[in-house]
Amino acid sequence: MEHTRRSFITQSLGAVGLLFLDSLTPQLIAQASQHAHEASTANTLSFKFLTPQEAADFDAFAAQIIPSTDGTPGAHEAGAVYFADYVLSAINPEQQQDFRGALAGLHAASLKAEPATTSFAALPPEKQIVVIKAMEKPPTGAAASNGIAAESGAGGKDTEAFNGLRAMVLMGTFCDPSLHGNRSKIGWNLINFNDQAYWAPPFGYYDADAEERA
Repeated sequence: MEHTRRSFITQSLGAVGLLFLDSLTPQLIAQASQHAHEASTANTLSFKFLTPQEAADFDAFAAQIIPSTDGTPGAHEAGAVYFADYVLSAINPEQQQDFRGALAGLHAASLKAEPATTSFAALPPEKQIVVIKAMEKPPTGAAASNGIAAESGAGGKDTEAFNGLRAMVLMGTFCDPSLHGNRSKIGWNLINFNDQAYWAPPFGYYDADAEERA
């Protein structure tokens, strides 16, 4: 079971790619690390871009994409929602409109599935799964002839919204912890990633002057 889950996550990461790494600089990484340290010292993280309702909806979505199962933590525990808020407020603010539009699509899909609901987060877990599946793989054939399905079709609005939100969940779960996601390296542990090779030089006496020689 765990092997299957790990394989799925690894394949998903490959499909998403490093969508935002071209925007990262050493200065931004240092700034993010300092902000994360200050927040952990204060024992709180406040949202700078997401509204409380948007944060709740995305967090619920993230928990369904990479759920906590059999005692294994998932995207909620990894703090993917805090990564999304930080990236959209400090690194890629130009993506705010698209992300908010994707959340609006999630809300609309929730209303289609349960007209009386107030939000995606308010739906019971089984209904959330129904909504996510409908956005990911819209109806085809005869069922696709109605207006709702036409909006959702391959490459349609719902699918595009799902792909954008899912990408953010994956990045938030497996990012550098200084970017407010991947808390306690939960994401890296899920895929057995050893971050030792991720550390920056110098590593020891033998390369103490690595930065000077670079």
